[in-house]
Amino acid sequence: LYSLDRSETVTSSYIGDFSYLGGLHTVTDMDVDEVAAFGSLGFNLLENVQATLDARYAKEEKKVKAVDTALNQGARSEFDNSHSWNMFLPKITIDWRVSDQNMVYASYAKSEKSGGYNVITTSGVILPHERTYEPEKSDNYEIGLKSNFYDGRYMATLAAFLIDWHDQIVRGLGDSLAVLNTNVGTSTSQGLEFELTGQPTDRIGIRLGAAYTDAKYDEYNFDVLETFLGIDPVMDGNPLPL
Repeated sequence: LYSLDRSETVTSSYIGDFSYLGGLHTVTDMDVDEVAAFGSLGFNLLENVQATLDARYAKEEKKVKAVDTALNQGARSEFDNSHSWNMFLPKITIDWRVSDQNMVYASYAKSEKSGGYNVITTSGVILPHERTYEPEKSDNYEIGLKSNFYDGRYMATLAAFLIDWHDQIVRGLGDSLAVLNTNVGTSTSQGLEFELTGQPTDRIGIRLGAAYTDAKYDEYNFDVLETFLGIDPVMDGNPLPL
């Protein structure tokens, strides 16, 4: 069970030569309630091959009430809404123990993050069609090798992963340049990870690691770039922020 009650007051205003633009005073109350259940089942496919099935079911409800007051005109608007999301998240892992020292594994998992509401911004005005954003989802694939040697004093892991990401939730600009959460198109993140841990002596331990990640947009049209800046809005092939 998870429950969150949050109240927030934010005032954003222009100063100096731009004070005539006013600003916005926002009072927000948000409630989030989630209930979830998790289960795991492992069984042998062959003598040296094991499968593990995991699953998580969650239901999350978000309620929000936001009152905006324009500082220069005194105009007042209210946004009051609630929505719930049901999420079923399975995962399957297969382990193949090639020998006492080596294991090969592969896994697939589905992930989901619930949507929400845009109620606070530091610029512009949040328009009615920009108030909500949808959940983001991903399909996650991984294959790897785990090995130990020198009587178990050293362990090495090599893994390759692929994340197929749909409807990402990222910070963006609305039609009036309001900073808000928005769903983009599709993205792919893939790469390799290597880790080596060891215990050369009873007093000395080592840990080495390296990773390579290639994360980019597959399909994303950022219309605001063209509308306000005259820049090509097609972001396909560009690396993901951060």
